[in-house]
Amino acid sequence: VGAKHSHTHTYMPALPDIGFGAPTLRPSASVPLIPTPAGGRRRVRNHQACQTDESALPQLRELQSQLDESREMLSRLMHALRSTEARIHRDVQHEYELRLRNQSRRAGEKASFLQKRAEHRVAAVRAAARSQQVAALNTWQSDHAAVLESALRERDEQARRANNAIAELQEGQRAQMLLREENARLANAAKASRGVTAKLEAALKAQEQTIASLRTQIRAEV
Repeated sequence: VGAKHSHTHTYMPALPDIGFGAPTLRPSASVPLIPTPAGGRRRVRNHQACQTDESALPQLRELQSQLDESREMLSRLMHALRSTEARIHRDVQHEYELRLRNQSRRAGEKASFLQKRAEHRVAAVRAAARSQQVAALNTWQSDHAAVLESALRERDEQARRANNAIAELQEGQRAQMLLREENARLANAAKASRGVTAKLEAALKAQEQTIASLRTQIRAEV
């Protein structure tokens, strides 16, 4: 993910113009200056007496005025420094927040990119797995199609034989039933024939007796 980097430059603001230059100390010719001791201030004159020399008053007033101007300038400089420090602090805070937002945005874009790439890879892996499963299933089907077809034919043949055996069994049962019916009819016919035979034998015996009696009568008449 490419992100455009925003560059924000923080400039140091110029110090405000105070309106006057630095104070210039002009020593008086009538009052000699004493060398400044280490770590101390310059002494304007020798304090040889308790009273101030009236001739030094104008220079003291001028020095006091210059000191007041220096204090005022220092106060303005301190105010300007505080304003500059506050402005620099605001600029640095703004720059920090801007960089933080940019980093957060870039991190979010990077996370989104990584998530999309991971989802794409997962989808590709799943598609490859599905393709492998389909190929394996097709191979298994092609390998076992002949075996399955042979098993189906054998099952059909066994079913046909079973049906033929059942049909033969049913036909034998019907033949046995017909045979039993024929035997019963023949038995009934035999019974009937025996009755007729007995009647015929009785009739023959009666006829023979009649013939025998006729013969006896004929012989007697002769």
